[in-house]
Formats: sequence, structure tokens, C-alpha cells
Amino acid sequence: MNTEQLRKYIGLMDIHSTVGVAAARLRHTWKKGFAVEGHSETLDEAGNVLKRYHHTFKTDWPEPFSGDSGPTPGLELILSCVGACAATSFALKASLEGIHIEKMEVITEGKVDLKGLFEVDGDTPARLQDVSVTIHVCSEADSNTIQNIANNVLRTSPVIDSLLNPVSIDLSAKKADKNTNSMKNQNNI
Repeated sequence: MNTEQLRKYIGLMDIHSTVGVAAARLRHTWKKGFAVEGHSETLDEAGNVLKRYHHTFKTDWPEPFSGDSGPTPGLELILSCVGACAATSFALKASLEGIHIEKMEVITEGKVDLKGLFEVDGDTPARLQDVSVTIHVCSEADSNTIQNIANNVLRTSPVIDSLLNPVSIDLSAKKADKNTNSMKNQNNI
């Protein structure tokens, strides 16, 4: 990790309000059953728009709900996002403090009670529950330093913060014609 470049980037955030603000646009296409295919379309950081059409991912439920046990269920994707953000946030914070990491592994766990989704029980939340994140770090840093960085990650990781604090979501559904641009085969993007 290039710590000098990180420090310059952080310094630009104080000067330019748009630096460090990232926005993403993704398109998800329902295939059948519980299968969904997602495509990253754009990533915009401070007005620099990157087209990312080649970034794809698939989600599905495992058997017996679906015939395909390969794609990842949403539960695993959200825990993957938590783990990835925790790892990169930890590496960033350690680098800025001059701490070398030889090896790092992040274990994430969590559950979803599907009674909430299927409205079997009105008291059961549909959200992710009981999430734990364990970061194993090989470094010359002492245990207190490692835990202090972990505490900082808990406070500043964008994905973790998004799960800990309410995020407003504007959800709308619109009737679409299968021949409109938004419903055409997205392989030709």
C-alpha cells in the first residue's frame, strides 16, 4: 500500500469537497426462481466516471429452493462485503500508522431468519442479525495496537457503518415494456 499516495489523497479531501465521494450504479436482472445477475455499470469518484460493465456477479438461493447451488445467496454477499471492507479498512489504517501487516484474514458470520421475509411471524425482522467479525493479523504490532485499529475500523468502515446506522432507501417499481432499454438483454451494454 502506498502510504504517501494515501496521505496526498486524504489531503485533497480537505481542499475539494467532491474528492472521496464515490457513487456506484449497478443493474440487477432477475433470471428465474431466486437467480439474479448483477452488473456494475459505473463508478463515479469526484466526477471521474469509470465504466465497469465487465464486473458481474450472480446470486441465487441454494438447493432445495433453487436448482443451482453455485451462485452466492445475498446473505453471503453482504457478509463478504463486511469482511472485505473490514480488511481493506484495517490495512489502510495500519498503513497510515506505519504498521506492516504480513498476513490478515477476516472471518464474518451472521444469520437471517427467513420467517421475516416470508411473513410467517410478524415479530421476526427480515434483516441480517448477529453479525460477528474476527480479524486475524500477523504483524509485529502489539495486541493493544491491533485492537485499537480494529475499533477504528468498526467506527469508520463504510459497509459496517451502513449496517449499524439507518440508511435511507428510495424504492420504486415501474411497469416496463420488455422492449424498452431498461429491459433489453444487458449483454450488449
